[in-house]
Amino acid sequence: SGMVTAVNGVPYVSSDGPSIYDGKVLRLSHKQNSVAMRVSDFEYSKEMRSIIAWRYDRKGQWQYLDKNVNVFSLDNIRRGRHDLEIGYVGDDGEVSSNRVTLRIYKASAWFLSTPAIIFYLTLLLLNLVWNYYRLKQRLRNDEAERERQRRQAEMKVNFFTEISHEFKTPIVSITGFASLLRQGNLSEEEQQEYL
Repeated sequence: SGMVTAVNGVPYVSSDGPSIYDGKVLRLSHKQNSVAMRVSDFEYSKEMRSIIAWRYDRKGQWQYLDKNVNVFSLDNIRRGRHDLEIGYVGDDGEVSSNRVTLRIYKASAWFLSTPAIIFYLTLLLLNLVWNYYRLKQRLRNDEAERERQRRQAEMKVNFFTEISHEFKTPIVSITGFASLLRQGNLSEEEQQEYL
C-alpha cells in the first residue's frame, strides 16, 4: 500500500486516512501541483528488498526507485484526471501485475471551469451583437445625415434659383422698357405708359 504524505509541501490528511488502496481517489484543488508519496512493499516480508516502480497516466515509462527507497513525488500535475500506478519489480525485472492504482483529479481554476467558459462565450456573443447593432445604427445615422445634407443643399439651390428668378424678371422688364425709351421710337402716350 502507499501513503500520500504531502500535497504542495503540506502534510496531507484525508477524511478516510492517508492510506492508498486500489481505486482510491485523490482530489486536488487547482492550486495543488505536487504530491509526495511514501510507499511500503505489498508483502511485508519483502519490504526493503524489492524495487518499487511507478508510472503516471499509463502512457509514461515506469520509473524505478532505488532499492531501499520508498519515497517519490509528482510535480506540475496538470488539471484533469490522471492515474498513478504503483507496483514492485519482481525477480524477473518486470513490474508485477499486482499493482495499486490511485486516481488523481486536479480541479480547474474557477475561471477555467465549464460554466465560466460558457459565461465568457455568452459575453463575447453579446458583445458581437451589441457591436453589430451599434454599427448598424451608426450606418443608419450616417445615411440619415447624408440625406439631410442632400435635402439642405437642394433647398439652397432652389432658394437661390427662386430669388434669382424673382430679381431677374423685373430687371429684364425694366431694362427692356428702358431700352425702348432710349430708342425714342415711342409716342408720348406709350412713353407715359412705360414709365
